[in-house]
Amino acid sequence: MVNGLRRKSVIVGLCGNRGQGIKIRPPLPFSRSNADLLLDRLDLVPKCSMS
Repeated sequence: MVNGLRRKSVIVGLCGNRGQGIKIRPPLPFSRSNADLLLDRLDLVPKCSMS
């Protein structure tokens, strides 16, 4: 999923002891339009890459 989002110009990385979380980078104030953009891009990432 991380690589799929990166291909869609969303910079993310894994965090947590086992990489169970996703960190959005850079840590900036997050507006409603940013959230909408992230959700739109998540829909474009193939579901098989999320397993």
